[in-house]
Amino acid sequence: MEGPPLDADDWSEDQWQQWLNHADNQADETDAVVRPRPKSAGSAILAAGMLGLERALYGKSPKPEIVIEAEADGHDDDTVVLDLDDPAGSQISVTRRRQPPDPS
Repeated sequence: MEGPPLDADDWSEDQWQQWLNHADNQADETDAVVRPRPKSAGSAILAAGMLGLERALYGKSPKPEIVIEAEADGHDDDTVVLDLDDPAGSQISVTRRRQPPDPS
């Protein structure tokens, strides 16, 4: 089967579907996912040293904290309060809705 045209608008939807479904264009199931490796031990050591230098100069980078509190008394009213100045002060309240009993 010939390759796709230079201008994608030259083919109809059916022509594109036929080309995509052709056996030559199917993914090979035996292909394994390969993660890139450092090119050498020296580049891995250099990268680790640069990351360590960044931490030494600027300190640890802040990570967002997520805290979830759930109360069993059922007085929460599904509210979201976002504090843009202090994200740690943001709150989300979610109530669990009771399901009616199954009539069967």
